[in-house]
Amino acid sequence: MRLKHSILDRIKSSITTTWVEERVEVNQKHLVHKMLARYSSEYFVYRELMQNADDASSKTISIKFLTSGGTHEKSKFQIIFKNDGHPFRLEDWNRLKSIAEGNPDEKKIGAFGVGFYSVFSICDNPMVTSGAKCMSFEFRGDQLFTKRADLPMANQDQWTTFVMEISDPANMPKLDDFARFLTTSLSFTANLREIEVYENDNIVFSLKKRLVKTRPMNLSDDFIKTSPQNMFTVNSVEISDIQLDAEKIPTSSNQTNNEVSPGKATTILRIVNGNLDVRVPEKIERGMEARLKKTLPKQTTFSLIFTGKEEFDASEKHNIIFKDLIAYPNQGRVFIGFPMSQTTGCASHMAARFIPTVERDAIDFTDPYIGKWNMELLTIGGLLCRIVYEDELEQVGKLLPEQIVKSVEVLDDDSEQTQLKNRVIHAMLTFSFKESTPSPMVGQVQETNFLKMARQAPLVITSHGIVRGTEARMPDPELSEFVRTIPVVPTEIVEQCGTFLNKWEDVGPLKMSIKDIFDELRARVLMESEMVFLLRWWINYNASNAVTEHTRSDLLDLAIINATKVPLSQIRFWLNPKIVPPNMPLPKTVLPYEISKNLKPEFFAKVFPTWRELSLLEWSQFIVTNPDLEIVSVFAEKVLGVISRALPTLSAQNKRSVIALFAKKKCIHTKQGMKLPVDAYFPNVKVFDDLPIIVNPKILSEELLTALKVKKNVDLQLIFNRLVANGSWSHIKLIKYLTSIEARHDQIARLRVTTIFPKEGEKQQIVKSADGKEVKKIIRYKATDLYAPLDVLRELGLPVLDYKDGKWHSRSREAKFLIDVLGLQKHPPLDIILKISANSHDKVLQARALSYFIEYFEIYKSFYDAASVDHPFLPCADCKTFATPSDCFLNPVCEILGFNIIHQDHEMHAAKLGVAHHPSVEVLLNRFLGDIKTDCEKAVKIFEYMASRVGDFQPCHWDTLRGKKFIPVPDKKSPDGFRLVDSSQCFFESDEPNPDEAIFKELLTYINFGSDAARRFLRACDVETKPRLIDLAQMITDDPERAYTVCGGDRYLTTLRKIAEEYDSIKQRPLLVEKMRDSPFLVGVKKVNTQPLDVAEAADSVNEGNGDDKKIVQYVLARPKDIFINDDSIANQVFAPITSPIEPLLEKFYKAILQIFFWVHFILSILYLPFLNWAMTGIGKLAAVGILEDNPQQGRKLLHDEEWLKANLKVQEVTQIEITRTFTCTGDKNTQSTLACLDQAKYTIYISEDSVKDYYDISTCLSRIIFSRSSFNDNLIVQQYLTADLSLLRSRGVPIDRILKQKKAPEHATGPVEVISPSPEPQVSKALQPTPKQQQDLTPAVDHQNLDKFLAQMQNFFPGVDRELLAQETREIFQRVSKLMNQPPGGFLNKDSNSLYNGNADASRAGTNNGATPNGSLPSHESNSRPAQSHHLQLPMPSQTFSPEYYKDVKENLRRSIEFCKPTVDASVSSTPEHTIATEPQARYCDGRVIRSLKLAHVEGMEFYVRQDSNADDLHTYSKPLQQFHEVLKGLMQVFTIPAANIHVYYENGSTIAFNQECSLFFNLYYYVELNHGGGDKTEAMIYWFMTICHELAHNIELNHNSDHEFYMSSFAEGYLKDFIDHLKKQG
Repeated sequence: MRLKHSILDRIKSSITTTWVEERVEVNQKHLVHKMLARYSSEYFVYRELMQNADDASSKTISIKFLTSGGTHEKSKFQIIFKNDGHPFRLEDWNRLKSIAEGNPDEKKIGAFGVGFYSVFSICDNPMVTSGAKCMSFEFRGDQLFTKRADLPMANQDQWTTFVMEISDPANMPKLDDFARFLTTSLSFTANLREIEVYENDNIVFSLKKRLVKTRPMNLSDDFIKTSPQNMFTVNSVEISDIQLDAEKIPTSSNQTNNEVSPGKATTILRIVNGNLDVRVPEKIERGMEARLKKTLPKQTTFSLIFTGKEEFDASEKHNIIFKDLIAYPNQGRVFIGFPMSQTTGCASHMAARFIPTVERDAIDFTDPYIGKWNMELLTIGGLLCRIVYEDELEQVGKLLPEQIVKSVEVLDDDSEQTQLKNRVIHAMLTFSFKESTPSPMVGQVQETNFLKMARQAPLVITSHGIVRGTEARMPDPELSEFVRTIPVVPTEIVEQCGTFLNKWEDVGPLKMSIKDIFDELRARVLMESEMVFLLRWWINYNASNAVTEHTRSDLLDLAIINATKVPLSQIRFWLNPKIVPPNMPLPKTVLPYEISKNLKPEFFAKVFPTWRELSLLEWSQFIVTNPDLEIVSVFAEKVLGVISRALPTLSAQNKRSVIALFAKKKCIHTKQGMKLPVDAYFPNVKVFDDLPIIVNPKILSEELLTALKVKKNVDLQLIFNRLVANGSWSHIKLIKYLTSIEARHDQIARLRVTTIFPKEGEKQQIVKSADGKEVKKIIRYKATDLYAPLDVLRELGLPVLDYKDGKWHSRSREAKFLIDVLGLQKHPPLDIILKISANSHDKVLQARALSYFIEYFEIYKSFYDAASVDHPFLPCADCKTFATPSDCFLNPVCEILGFNIIHQDHEMHAAKLGVAHHPSVEVLLNRFLGDIKTDCEKAVKIFEYMASRVGDFQPCHWDTLRGKKFIPVPDKKSPDGFRLVDSSQCFFESDEPNPDEAIFKELLTYINFGSDAARRFLRACDVETKPRLIDLAQMITDDPERAYTVCGGDRYLTTLRKIAEEYDSIKQRPLLVEKMRDSPFLVGVKKVNTQPLDVAEAADSVNEGNGDDKKIVQYVLARPKDIFINDDSIANQVFAPITSPIEPLLEKFYKAILQIFFWVHFILSILYLPFLNWAMTGIGKLAAVGILEDNPQQGRKLLHDEEWLKANLKVQEVTQIEITRTFTCTGDKNTQSTLACLDQAKYTIYISEDSVKDYYDISTCLSRIIFSRSSFNDNLIVQQYLTADLSLLRSRGVPIDRILKQKKAPEHATGPVEVISPSPEPQVSKALQPTPKQQQDLTPAVDHQNLDKFLAQMQNFFPGVDRELLAQETREIFQRVSKLMNQPPGGFLNKDSNSLYNGNADASRAGTNNGATPNGSLPSHESNSRPAQSHHLQLPMPSQTFSPEYYKDVKENLRRSIEFCKPTVDASVSSTPEHTIATEPQARYCDGRVIRSLKLAHVEGMEFYVRQDSNADDLHTYSKPLQQFHEVLKGLMQVFTIPAANIHVYYENGSTIAFNQECSLFFNLYYYVELNHGGGDKTEAMIYWFMTICHELAHNIELNHNSDHEFYMSSFAEGYLKDFIDHLKKQG
């Protein structure tokens, strides 16, 4: 209630002026530092950041220390703390820049809002990044400012990162202490599972936490589940096994710290989680929310770590990393997310939503509201401790059967009982509360509630298992030995946990009373040892207490002896062991000796006066009633032994009484059983074995035996009867008797066939006697059925004579009589000894028998035949197998084929035992082919052995091997990785590099087992060193596409040529020829339109002269029936069928496989000019006859002779000629105009009026009449005769005079007849006319160069053509064509040769010859450096008209040129010099024609080429620059989308920077090093090598360094400039 007229009111009312408001200034820097000064714990910065990460549901955190100096010296460094929790939200960013604004989420730990600001204790300008944003902090003076920005996409990741630059020099945290802190901190985290610590980029410590298993704990109604003020209620409790795996990784910096050795460590914790419902009174809740600025949770968790005995022993508790994690035996600590300084009072860490003081080192008990909250939580802590304790003892109780815990027994430390006891002791000591610090209240409250929060007494371990404390009894040393039914606490428990038990007061164990003793006696009988302790206790109890008779009587009646089941009340005697031994049967009224021996006799007289000593007569009277006395010999001997010893001490009267008792009993043990004393004999009577002689005479005294009247002699009549009767007698005695007399022959004969002798070791037979009783009978044998009783025969298991009772001497009279007279055997027969030697069931016996056989082989030699032996008695080398002599061999090498090898111990006896050195060839081959190995290593060894036997093979044996698949080769398609081939299906791999083999390896099977011996055997089996043409033909016929892909076009064509040359031998195999006819294995030439055209359009294209501009030429594989012979180049251009390469050899081969000649049907449409006929006296006659005279080598191709031509050939000029061609396969037709044509049926050549412009068509018609098949070469030769003047022909040796018959027709000698009507010269477009500058460039030198190139190519196509004739005719054709096109000589070829080179390169390489096409195109040149398998390129040249399509074509051509780039597979690179005529200065920049010889080398896994004479030891010096250079080229190749495999680097000290060899690009490392591109400006280096790559790529299109090459090089640089710039930006 407000006071009226307070001083404050009076002051306010007295002020008349206006109030001046001012803001209170806060020194934020000092505020933060003073606030953080209260944090005294080490690593509190990391504790707060880890708590924030855990609140953000982070699973993993990473702590990285980036140092600027050595790690063991003071240096500046950065700390980067990262977690993968939820990215910051807007409210998180806002709260981050607000001091003391805690996390409002009631589920989070943070409460005071100072967690993040702990970083200012080590850093003044931290920065935080999370999600797409970042925020940095800095002090400006005393005020703290923040800056926020958006992160670039490239810098965004899933981590929330705190970057702290340490302002003052500081040491790195000591790794072991830091690791221990992190390990302890991770124990109670809700979400964190993994921590990694880095030193720079090296991980030095990692920690992982994983849940092993979880089970619920028993929360019975015996527990009080609600705290005293009802704030918290436990609704469930569960226990989880948590495994922590820590690893310290060794680095150079932590090697000096030897507290924790680098390595891995693991520990297992049991974490108990109590799930609590929270119901806080409203008043307290409001007060707490006002202080915490957050609502209270409705549920919370109380957790504690309980390390059980097993986990404690199993954990690496001595590892310093886990030092603070396992509290036992010290006190645990309180965790509020992370450990505090407050201890728990017990040996268990606890974690709960305790509310600490601001510095988070102690629990707040001072605040009236927060203090109540914390006190209530502590009562729940005491309850959880009790629940865990009860659960642990219940778990022990399940493993602990009753009455196995004995308080006084000394048990083995490893026994199950001891381990369970120690487990209980461990639990008791864990919850033995001590004074907690700094606040003792924590331990006190929990200790009180440990007992208070349960309705029953605590559990305790006893002799009867786990019981409640009130049911147990404390141990009493005097009673512990016989008290068994009462649950007694073990002594060890009392000794080690007495303090813990003493605090139980009213609920703990009690002391034992006499009532407990009587209850024990009622419950069970006592063992003798227990009875001793009972009697001793009774003596002491009787001496110190007034015992009533009733109590004494109860004791005697209740105390029952277990052995006799007799109570003490029935005992009358005690035993004197000097009279009667304790081990003899006694009356039940005798106190067992095990009891009486521990007590003095005077004790009995004092305590039990009715008891007396047992006498011998009283015992004898008892013992004679025992039926065992006459049945059990041992028992009878013991009884009589007792009487014998005590008899001298008895009085005469007692002696007679005792003798009289035993004389009537069958108590004497004899050889014939139990007998009356008068029927027994003394042991010195040895006449017969079946007399009843005393067995153990030493046990009984002679005095006793004499008194009992035992006999000492045998009657004579008995001896006589025994000798005559056929009864039990000694055969040894019989032998001795027989050797002492002279037996007659008939007696000896009868003795040999009489079964007299027993076999050693054989049991007696049970038979029935005459009276029907079963009796034992000795089985006897003839002497000839037995062997001498020698050890060597006995060890062989042979039936030997039983001679145990006598000493056998081979030279004795008895032995000689048995062997020589009666036939006793000295050696087993051969069959018997071999059979024993083959006994595989007894290895020892087997070895003995074989040794015996070898030792006495001379005895068996005359009977032994090795070939007929069928007993496998010889041991083999594997010590497991036994074989007959014919089934094992001496040479150990043949074991590889599974043959048995005689054991080395018996090799010396192999000859006499009949063991061969090798198996026979027939047996060898059967085994070899019957078990073919797919294991290459085993196969090699087999082949090597087979090679050693090659000399034994006959031709029939080799025939057996041929065609058999026994050679294993790798096969990925096979399930076991191998397949078998025969000798005709594989070839030897050569030792020297072989280009053909390198190619064919992918198509044929090559073998190289690395063994000369194996190779020798396989060569003998007809394995070839290289494939034959038959093999190649079979290969490409089976899979032509794969063969073409692997071999490449040139090599494939070469193979076809070889096959064509040998086709006469191949066709001897009709099956192969039939297969070839149906296989697409032939190479055909196919012209393909780059743009779709129908037949009519194709004809127009040909007529207009632009067909080749729209077509490309390709190689294709086709069946023979799909390929045609190119007999008509015009038709070939029109219909573009698949044609044979124009090579006579291949054409002949193609026709031989499947004859197809006629494929185009002609229809002529001729517009005649009347009366214009040529006579043969003119041009036709000259040409035809001249050819016949001048080319006699062509005679074999001539269709008609000179006379026939003169008589039949006609020439007629017409106005217009049209030819309609029909493609017979498809029916396609084409009609076009021509200058000349031939009517084959009429032998007439029709010439149009414009034919003067092109003599080639006329020469073609003439060739078709003259030759059986005309070629381009033939057409050119005929054209020469049509166009050359006579003087030139005469100078070349042509018989002009004779041909023309100069006397009759001199007028025709001056030159050819002009019959073509005059026509205006064609007008050339100004756009196509060369400029003066171009005219200047078209020098004769250029003409010569291009002419030579063209001639070289023509000679490649037509090897038989005369070079001079071809050169002359070609020059004249160029001159005439140049004149027609209004170009100077050389210009046409300069222009079109490039166009042809780029447009028809593939056609020329394929060997096609289209002849002179309507537009005058000619075949192109191919350099040795051109790619052998490159595809056709339709490349526009700089001289063409610019248009949008032009740029599109250029770009497409560049792309396709790049596709030509390929990696080389050669192990060496070499080139030979070329002789060329230089038309331009040829720079050595990339000259691929320079002489070089390089080899492939490897440095650290990288390939590059060096000179052949390079030293291998110097290659390592190239390692670093090679790696740098390779990375530069690799990045630039990505600009051009060229695979990295196409990069080839070489090192050569020369003027060549790079070169292009068959579209494989090579770059010189020497220039990279010399230009310092590895250490200089990287941008400059990349520009340099970018232009170098452009230069080399241009050589894929143009070989020479000319304007065309420069054009394409510039096009490459321009087209890929943008990608190159992007690459430079990425490289920084």
